[in-house]
Amino acid sequence: MTLRATQALSLLAIDPAGLKGLWLRARAGPVRDAFMAALALPLPTRRLHPNIADDALFGGIDLAATLAAGRTIHTHGILQTPAALILTMAERCTPGLAARLATALDTPAHCLIALDEGTEDEALPAALADRLALFLDLSDVVWSTDDPVTLDNQTLDNARGLLPRVTVPKDAAAALTRAASELGIASLRAPTLALAAARAAAAWRGSDTVTDADLMLAAELVYGHRAIPLPETSPQPPDAEPPPPDDSDGKTDSQNQTDIPEDILIAAARAALPPDLLAALNAGRAAQAAKGASGTGGAKSGNRRGRPLPSRAGRLGTGARIDLVATLRAAAPWQPMRRAAALRDATLHIRPADIRLKRYIETSDRVLIFAVDASGSAAFARLSEAKGAVELLLAAAYARRDHVSLIAFRGTG
Repeated sequence: MTLRATQALSLLAIDPAGLKGLWLRARAGPVRDAFMAALALPLPTRRLHPNIADDALFGGIDLAATLAAGRTIHTHGILQTPAALILTMAERCTPGLAARLATALDTPAHCLIALDEGTEDEALPAALADRLALFLDLSDVVWSTDDPVTLDNQTLDNARGLLPRVTVPKDAAAALTRAASELGIASLRAPTLALAAARAAAAWRGSDTVTDADLMLAAELVYGHRAIPLPETSPQPPDAEPPPPDDSDGKTDSQNQTDIPEDILIAAARAALPPDLLAALNAGRAAQAAKGASGTGGAKSGNRRGRPLPSRAGRLGTGARIDLVATLRAAAPWQPMRRAAALRDATLHIRPADIRLKRYIETSDRVLIFAVDASGSAAFARLSEAKGAVELLLAAAYARRDHVSLIAFRGTG
């Protein structure tokens, strides 16, 4: 694992904008801390959490400073300057935040380190997993038995300077694309990221040309966690006829081409990770997809409607609603001290730390559809049964904010 971690960190340090980032699955502890300490990215780091607000990402209005200065004061957003974004508890990233970060990664400015602390049935959102080139799993790494990861900063600086001059063989992109297809990878971002990894690997070696070894390393690092487990196939009967020989003369243009077979790239990608990891990642993706598409009316937090929850401290942002009573209650004990220290008289002194925001928990909407076949002699009975079921659901549907629909069809109508 030390070798794999060194390779991944080195390639990411050479071309962070091209590789987009790293999906790191590891529990919080000394192993992950040592790995993060070895990061040598040329970008400033910015830490994010799954519930970060839009004004912190894109900038907004600083209400306290605006009221104090008498003019509009804007805050600086994290995404306004190129940075290495470190997302903690990435398995809890909301779909909205995943979409915003994915849009930021589509521009060649940022890279993302997604720290995944989830269990087997939790995974990184698909929008981010598709855009991050590299993946490492440190769950089974023991601190006392593994060597520390160290990088050569001088080698990385030389590789960054050499990277723009690295050339790629003409058929390398096609070979990586066909290998991705054989591994069951449908996204076209994977070959693009693998090509960027191969260029970074060549620059890391100090070469200006991508070789077969660079392509194999790129396939291992980029395709390993994306591959879909192979289905069980029945053995081919022994009397099967071999395919007819190829009648072509075998003449190819060997200049600026790679002769590495695609099956070697596929084997390298599958051998990069433990065999049970692919199944675990695939199960996590399936569980997450089922969770997001179940339509079961799951509970979600909000600040507009639903069952009220205790208010919490927070900053004013887009869509936030102030709990006025709770804010005044938090500010009341400090009024004598603030009046004595204030330079000007004021009836009430409110500080940003006093702001309390309203919270609610609501159940997402659900649609229940009854589709009834109205053709045939028994149509009347079927319609009566469906209407009776709809009437029984209406009371519960009102309480849960569900929608009930009855659709009768006959023929083409």
